[in-house]
Amino acid sequence: MAKLLGKLIGTIINIVMIPIVLILAIPVGILKARRAQKSRLLFTSAEQALLGKAQRTINMEENGLLSPDRDLLEVAKCIENARCDYQIIKARERFDSTFYEFVLPRINNCYVIDWDNVNSFFELPSQPQFTETNDFIEETLVQSNTVEETLECSGGMRLEEAEVDILAIVRNDKVIYLNSEADDLFVRDKDGDEKLDGRVVNFVFSGQSEGACIEFFVAFDDSDSYTMFTLQAGMMERFNYVAQAIFKYFAEAGSKNIFSITDRYSTQYIYTFKAYRKSGKYFMVNNAQTQAYLIDNLSIMRDDVDEIKAMFWNKSNAESVFDDDIPF
Repeated sequence: MAKLLGKLIGTIINIVMIPIVLILAIPVGILKARRAQKSRLLFTSAEQALLGKAQRTINMEENGLLSPDRDLLEVAKCIENARCDYQIIKARERFDSTFYEFVLPRINNCYVIDWDNVNSFFELPSQPQFTETNDFIEETLVQSNTVEETLECSGGMRLEEAEVDILAIVRNDKVIYLNSEADDLFVRDKDGDEKLDGRVVNFVFSGQSEGACIEFFVAFDDSDSYTMFTLQAGMMERFNYVAQAIFKYFAEAGSKNIFSITDRYSTQYIYTFKAYRKSGKYFMVNNAQTQAYLIDNLSIMRDDVDEIKAMFWNKSNAESVFDDDIPF
């Protein structure tokens, strides 16, 4: 009798509790549903428009039909990377910041020459950090009106982030830098000549408005050269990364005679060259023997390959010298 009474009381309690549980569960369920819906709506319409512009800019560069502005491409890639990180964070934890609040500090750290163009294209909201950056750019522009004759850099010029070395810089056919401390980059071949342990690529930056032509002769080590030029793996991506590293290096160094703050630059990569060094001169020549450079601290020679070879090797018969002394 006692067991039957206990079961009856338990059943009655369960029946009574059902509506109470339902009443309490409905608001909680609605709250969770609203929170889930809000979490799915990661981006506002304005943020979606921003992401759309960034993706179209990246697609333009990848399709190769028309090269986008360097500043716009730099910011577009920054926005796309931020989108990936933002979605990962939102999926893992509660994160109340909007995408705009998340991405703007990253955009501010991009190396951009023309902020007005970037702000206008992406319709970025006015932020104090962008104003400060523009003030800094204007100040740098005033300082850069005075062009130095040459660029002094002790200890060679290595871009640590990109893991490359700059052998020479030529602006408008005038040598403004020659790396005289590059002993660790060269090895002695079987003939006793100093040969670069790697390959050289000429990074040519052409000013679109001022018409300046700036050439950076960049040395890649042997392992890097084998990956890019023999295996053909990630060559253009590597070139683009190094080009950005060059901009970054000279922006941080505050060099006055390299890039103009007001100009935009198109980039061309001329590759690939073997390099030799002798008596303070660099001799660079491609495998086809159709293009060569001879650079010292005063001048640069180009175009006439036979004359350049003859001058560097001090021989009259440039063709025979090339065949005998330079192993290809």
